[in-house]
Amino acid sequence: MSTPRSDYAKALVAAERATTDDFGIGWSLVAITQAALGNQDEATTALAAMAARSSGLARNPAGYF
Repeated sequence: MSTPRSDYAKALVAAERATTDDFGIGWSLVAITQAALGNQDEATTALAAMAARSSGLARNPAGYF
C-alpha cells in the first residue's frame, strides 16, 4: 500500500529526472518534494539551482506558471 511519504519519494525520482533539461521548473519540483519529505537543506539547494536557471521563476512563480 502506498503512503504519502512513499508517494513523495516516487515524485522526487520523477522530479529529479526533470532537471536534466536545465530549466528551472524541474528544480522547483525537486524543491517542493524535498520540502514535503522534510528535507529542508535539499529543498534550499534545489531552490538555489532553480533560481540560477530561471530568474523569472524565482522572482515571480505565480506569474511564471
